[in-house]
Amino acid sequence: MLKPPTYDGQSSWSMYRRQFEAAAKANGWTPQEMATSLVISLRGQALEILQSIPEEQQNDYDRIVGALEIRYGHKYLRQVYQSQIKSRQQRTNESLQEYEADIERLIHLAYPQAPKEFLEQIGIQTFIDGLVDTEMQQALRLGRHTTISDALVAALEFKAAKEASRSYKSRSLPNPRPKTSCQITSEKFGKRQLVDARGRVSTTYTQCPKISVSKISSDERSLIVHGYLDDNWCSFVIDTGATRTILRPDILPKSSKELSRHVKLETATG
Repeated sequence: MLKPPTYDGQSSWSMYRRQFEAAAKANGWTPQEMATSLVISLRGQALEILQSIPEEQQNDYDRIVGALEIRYGHKYLRQVYQSQIKSRQQRTNESLQEYEADIERLIHLAYPQAPKEFLEQIGIQTFIDGLVDTEMQQALRLGRHTTISDALVAALEFKAAKEASRSYKSRSLPNPRPKTSCQITSEKFGKRQLVDARGRVSTTYTQCPKISVSKISSDERSLIVHGYLDDNWCSFVIDTGATRTILRPDILPKSSKELSRHVKLETATG
């Protein structure tokens, strides 16, 4: 004897009914036996349908099927399926094959009696409109597709070509020269500093360097400022290329050393 599967209302009722009645025919059940077996096969929310059927009618197969048809039959859900088609979009991580299969399922549920050409055109339009890849969407709009399967093949070809092009570009780009740096302890300043592969102190700063002036002196032709750059003692030669260089008085400390006769300090007003 063939045992029919259980039904919990989560799968297609019409498909389950086909399986159930095929098993009933093979087993040679009477209508009353079919009603009893159907009641035993119900699970979950589908089982709750018996609450709406009087107990004396629960041996009536047509009565039970009628109640299940109203609750789960596609005939009463066509508008729901049509609405789902209009709003169907490709979901995140949903493959093109899964997306196409679900659209085809919804179309047959929403328009069970429609001609095949009509179903294909609705399917193609829904498939293209809901694609998450806008470039793929534009490419498919330029093509001529007679079936939704044709649109799926075109989408898969576009995806493969796009991935191949991206892979080629990544191989063609030159590898950037690695920026090797490490930290060493400076013998002069006794602190750790970033240096490059050639041992040069890195001059890349994440913020503006801090400069403080300790004193000003001069040689024969240059004005030299002594101070700290990021806590490092340095001597800076002021050479702007101009005939005169102006310093703010607040950074000019008092110096007992006499400047060279070639260097003359003046205020901004002369």
